[in-house]
Amino acid sequence: MQYETKKVSLAATEKRIRACNYLTVTQLFLKSNFLLEKPLSFDDIKPRLLGHWGTCPGINLVYACMRDIFADQKDNTIFVLGPGHGFPALQANLFYDGDLAAVDETLKPDYAGLAKISALFSRIGGFPSHASPSAPGVICEGGELGYSLATAYGYCLGHPERTAIVLIGDGEFETATTLASLNLNDLLSSPNNGKVIPVLHLNGYKISGPTVAGRRSEHQLNELIRGFGYTPVRIEERLGASSKAPAKLYQEPENLISQEPQIVFDGDDSDEAPTNTFEQVEQNITKLIQEEQNEDKTSERQTFEKSENQTDIIMRNLILDVEAALNFAKNSSDPVFIILETEKGLSGPLVVDDTKVRGNFKAHQIPLPKAKSDPAELELLSSWLHSYHFEELFNKEEGFLHD
Repeated sequence: MQYETKKVSLAATEKRIRACNYLTVTQLFLKSNFLLEKPLSFDDIKPRLLGHWGTCPGINLVYACMRDIFADQKDNTIFVLGPGHGFPALQANLFYDGDLAAVDETLKPDYAGLAKISALFSRIGGFPSHASPSAPGVICEGGELGYSLATAYGYCLGHPERTAIVLIGDGEFETATTLASLNLNDLLSSPNNGKVIPVLHLNGYKISGPTVAGRRSEHQLNELIRGFGYTPVRIEERLGASSKAPAKLYQEPENLISQEPQIVFDGDDSDEAPTNTFEQVEQNITKLIQEEQNEDKTSERQTFEKSENQTDIIMRNLILDVEAALNFAKNSSDPVFIILETEKGLSGPLVVDDTKVRGNFKAHQIPLPKAKSDPAELELLSSWLHSYHFEELFNKEEGFLHD
């Protein structure tokens, strides 16, 4: 893959991610009307919707930030994709950068290429739904999870000049292969080997339910990672300014050390204290469940359009934080493990048919499964696509409108 060597602005990175998110959605849903030149109709929707959306926004985010931070090491840096079911995101980036055109001249980053990757995604004779060796730079089949971290260490073995950024899904993080591969940090930590930077995409859900990592406390997960010899760096979605400036946070490793949890008894130091505490915990759990249910009801009343500005702010903050974390890892003498916590399906629909989708396992595959037949889902898809303002990023005559 070819990296630009010029300094990339925040605005340019944000536009790139918007473009790749849009291309991801067109691949999943559209067989025509790719630029929304007319109102979206059922005829524009593929007859069979097959693919995975939920992990894709994280792929587009990390891929773009990696290119910015490691542009000066373009010949010795690779991106290893763990959640290979997010292939429409990877293909969007390969298309955007012209890497697909390098192996197939019909896939140039122009309108004809856009139409082809979108219409033929997950179709017989077209492009697969998962990463496969048919795509430039891919050596593993993307449907079998667990090998990404070991592959990254293998790439860096005996080559101190190399760096591998490896994106690990939190569902993949439950596989025996991935967990065993964490030991490679201690086994292969040597000046004779290159640098591996794991990025755990903690979106909380896999195909049909929550992930184990997503249900661990921040302290538990940090200590697990620290136990394998890494310095954990955690990134979360935020609307406002961070309580700690990212650049300062990553320059001071001591700030990354989480505090031990404290258990406080309200009563006296007697045999009754634990019992009272357990009762209090039970009451607190009941209260939290009620609050969460009320919060879900509130979120169900939100519309896609109301969330658009907030999503843009969150994405810009994530870009700043991910790039700061990657830069810290790039220059750190200690192994760094980045934990990227985002909603599953970030920037996608919030609620579909009175059911929470974004930030839920229902965002894992196709969040609008009835877009071919349901007017409400078709309208949601139209709003979703328009939210990326692709007309600002691409036109039919010139292709991508780079700054």
